[in-house]
Amino acid sequence: MGQDREFTEDEKLMALRTVRDFKDRWEQVEKDNLSQDILRRIKNINFDKDYKEHYEAVDQQALERLVDEELVPKEGEDAPDEDTK
Repeated sequence: MGQDREFTEDEKLMALRTVRDFKDRWEQVEKDNLSQDILRRIKNINFDKDYKEHYEAVDQQALERLVDEELVPKEGEDAPDEDTK
């Protein structure tokens, strides 16, 4: 410990290659992850489009029905006026 020494050319070359290989692998992993993210986003865009075309109206009607059911006066309560609805 505490010894100062020069690195050999082979040790320097090995360190540089290790860093280069790590950088190359890191960049490849990032590119792969980005590609997967793009594909997932495209799939979700299609899902959102299908939902809006087929299910949004049905869900909206179900939501309105639930709201109407909640607005039905309970026993002993007055019916809500139009402003409250």
